[in-house]
Amino acid sequence: MKNIAFLLITLLATISVHAQDFQISFTGSGLSGTVDSVQVKNLTQDTNITLLGSDILNLVQVLGTDKPQSLNSELSIYPNPVKETSVIEFYSTQNEDVNLEIYDVLGRTLVSQTGNVRPGKNSFEISGFSSGNYIATIATNTWQESLRFVSVGGNNQKPLILQKGAVAVLPKSTELDNTTNNVVQMQYNTGEILLFRAYANDNIRLITLVPTQSQTVDFEFVSCQDTAGIHYPVVTIGNQNWMAANLNYATGNSWCYDNDPANCDTYGRLYDWQTVMNGSASSNNNPSGVQGICPPGWHVPSDAEWTQLVNHVGVNEAGAKLKSTSSLWNASDIVAATNSSGFSSIPGGLRNVDGFFTSLGSHGIWWSSTESSAIRAWNYLMYYSSVSVFRNKNFKTNGLSCRCILD
Repeated sequence: MKNIAFLLITLLATISVHAQDFQISFTGSGLSGTVDSVQVKNLTQDTNITLLGSDILNLVQVLGTDKPQSLNSELSIYPNPVKETSVIEFYSTQNEDVNLEIYDVLGRTLVSQTGNVRPGKNSFEISGFSSGNYIATIATNTWQESLRFVSVGGNNQKPLILQKGAVAVLPKSTELDNTTNNVVQMQYNTGEILLFRAYANDNIRLITLVPTQSQTVDFEFVSCQDTAGIHYPVVTIGNQNWMAANLNYATGNSWCYDNDPANCDTYGRLYDWQTVMNGSASSNNNPSGVQGICPPGWHVPSDAEWTQLVNHVGVNEAGAKLKSTSSLWNASDIVAATNSSGFSSIPGGLRNVDGFFTSLGSHGIWWSSTESSAIRAWNYLMYYSSVSVFRNKNFKTNGLSCRCILD
């Protein structure tokens, strides 16, 4: 009997832990004290949402609410996410004409409704939305407010808006909280990995996190801009700050895969070693001290710095932790990538000295600042179906990808 009681207590405790909701807010530091927007990706589930920097992310095990959820001082929607129907509510202090429009994430108007509202709490019922993220905007001649909502239904019917009427109950205007932030839900199970991609002006910061409690996530924005004006995302791994994208600076012997500019936009450029070094001598120092073609304040990582990165994330599964979960990798790589570090490597392939391009989608290969001989230099390779990172020698004349590291 004691054993049964112990098992029941353990089970209840486990359920309590897994059912707990967390709220995540955002702040900025470094180059910006504020955050413009945040993209959140659940790397375990491969789901995404986008929030304003002032929004609050509500991580829940079960999506949905059974009562109105205030999204700002007067505008609310419930339930959110929408399964079949939801109600949008707002307060008006007078008789006035109002227009409700609902857009998709591309800014296309899906449905609109114009009506006259009365003093009090007014409501509109919405329905017919397929799965996705949407924006609802209510506007009169004197004010306009917007909110975002998520639909999780498989409804493929035509979106509809139905005006429900008004209830003569007004909020106490002196008690309105204009600082209330939007609360956006995301389904989350304990132990899952989230990747946050935050924007502040042109600066981009990545953080990975396994939330265990409500907290404020601080994004320390640093400049990572090449001389052509391209901005790159930054991620901290251990005590190193890395580019979280491949360099795409056009200079010297550099190429787009298959000479297609669209591949440069996606994968970055491929460089021979001499171009990457930009006249500097080989270095295996940590830090390397070789700016090469990296942005000001950044440098080409040495063999020693690459080794430090691999050791930090764990040699046995370094490739899995450094590789993006993007579909840019060959499909069979799904089980071999977690991107738990946020490094977000992608398979840009390589260019041989004879001009032949190969291995796009299967190999990502990056130069170090350290030569292994007069004609070869050390590079680091990640392969689509392996959880490992491979240290190789490559001819300096071949074209490989480049990542930079903060001084």
